[in-house]
Amino acid sequence: MLDSVGEKFDTAHEANERPEGTALRGAFLLGDPQAMSLSQFLIQDWRKCRRHQSILHDMTFTSAGLVWGAGTLLAAMTRDSWLRPCLALEGREERILTLLSMAHNKPLPPDALRPLFDASRHWCKGEPVRAYFHLAYGGLSCLPEEEADAAAMRLFAADQMLARGADAAKLLADMHLLPCPPQDWPAWARAGNPYEVEEKNEA
Repeated sequence: MLDSVGEKFDTAHEANERPEGTALRGAFLLGDPQAMSLSQFLIQDWRKCRRHQSILHDMTFTSAGLVWGAGTLLAAMTRDSWLRPCLALEGREERILTLLSMAHNKPLPPDALRPLFDASRHWCKGEPVRAYFHLAYGGLSCLPEEEADAAAMRLFAADQMLARGADAAKLLADMHLLPCPPQDWPAWARAGNPYEVEEKNEA
C-alpha cells in the first residue's frame, strides 16, 4: 500500500545524484527522444506510437480504462463487487503517482491521487459528469499546455520503463521528482485505503 510506497521513495532520496540520473533527467525534460541515450529502446516505440496515436491532452475514460497522453493507460478498468465498472487503482498507487509526476515534471504528494479515486467512484455510480469534474478539479488531468508533446513522451517512456521492470522510486529519484516525506502524507494515504477513510467520515 501507500505506506510501503513511501518507504521506497524515502530511501531513494539517498541515491538521487547518480550521473546516469542526470542524463536521463535531461532527456525527459527536453522531451527529445534523440537525447535519450540511456533509453534507446524507447525511441522506436515512441515514434511508432506517434504515427498511430494522437495526443490526448485530458484524461479520458474508455472501456479499457483511464487513457492519457499518447494512449498511455493510466489505470485499467475493472469491476467492483457489484460488477460495476471502476478504475483499478488499489495497489497501483506507486505506479500511477510516478506517471503523474513524470507527466507534470514535478514532485507530487500521494493526495494527488485522491481525485482519481473520487472520479472512479462516480464513474462506478454511472455519473460521468461528476467523474470528469473530480479529475478536472484535481488540477492534474490535463497535460501541461506549453509542452504537451514532451509531457506525453515522458508519460509514455515512464510507463514503458515501469512495464519493463524499472523501479518507480529509482526513476523518480533519477528525475528529482520524489514526493514529500511519508510523514507529511495525508491521513487517507497513510491508511492505505481512501474508501475506508471516506466511509468513516460519512458515518
